Amino acid sequence: TQPKLVDETYSPWDELDPNLVTWLDLPTWQAEQDAEAALQAFKAGRESAIQTKVVDANGHLFHADLWSKTQMSEAIAVLWDDGGLDTDPVEWSLYGTGSGVMTTITLGDLKLARKLAQINMSSVWGIN
Repeated sequence: TQPKLVDETYSPWDELDPNLVTWLDLPTWQAEQDAEAALQAFKAGRESAIQTKVVDANGHLFHADLWSKTQMSEAIAVLWDDGGLDTDPVEWSLYGTGSGVMTTITLGDLKLARKLAQINMSSVWGIN
C-alpha cells in the first residue's frame, strides 16, 4: 500500500517563541496571525453556510450545497433536452429522506430548488 499524503502547511513562524528573539515586532506578528485566523474563520463560515443550506421549493426540501446544485443542473439539462415540461414528474432524493429514497416531484419543483440554491450561494458570496 502507498502511504497517504496529508496536506500540511508549515511555517517556522508558527513555532517562534517571541521571548527568545529581540528583533521580532510582536504587535505586527500577532496582527498577521490574527488576520489569518479571521480569514480562515470567515472562509469556514461561508463554506458551512453553503454546504448546510436547505431550500423549500413548493413544500419539498432540497439540499442546496454545491454538489446538489450541480446534480440539479445536470438533471434539468437532460430533462430539458428530452423535451421535459415543468409539470413532468421527476424522482428525486430530498432532504430528510434516507439515502436512495426517492420522492416524486415535478421538473418545475427541481428548477425552483436550483434557483433558490443559487440565490443562497450568491447571497453568501455577496454576489448580487
